[in-house]
Amino acid sequence: MSLKRNKDVPKLVEKYRAKYPDLDRDLLRKLIRLENPDLFFEGKNLKYYNNLKNLDRYLRKAFASKLSGQPLLKKSSNDSVEKALLELAKEQCKTTMEEVASKVGIPPSSIELSVYRLVQKHGWKTSKTKLGEVEIDFNRPFDPETLRFG
Repeated sequence: MSLKRNKDVPKLVEKYRAKYPDLDRDLLRKLIRLENPDLFFEGKNLKYYNNLKNLDRYLRKAFASKLSGQPLLKKSSNDSVEKALLELAKEQCKTTMEEVASKVGIPPSSIELSVYRLVQKHGWKTSKTKLGEVEIDFNRPFDPETLRFG
């Protein structure tokens, strides 16, 4: 016995993504649900839950492959992220994700996954600051001689 899949949801995601390219994922999800009550009629049935699950899945795929209009990171950009991290490790004891992104020239959300992989690869540690920024600790002891004032 084979299960039939509903082909309406992926078509809807493609249609609305093409029609409204500048909308974010949450707003697009809400718009699709409001304009298609026949597929997303709120009820306690399996079809409703499956359609919602499929909608979330296809929206996630659509937005992950685009990364807000930028192509997925390639090997060369991963190498540039690693190179930037190693340069910052020589200069400083700690750095932030935003500083790495500005050094590479790619938005922080695009390089986040590769930064976490490189942190794990090199044995560094990450933490969050009070402002919610991701801070990378290069595990170097603090040297008071390198501290500059003014």
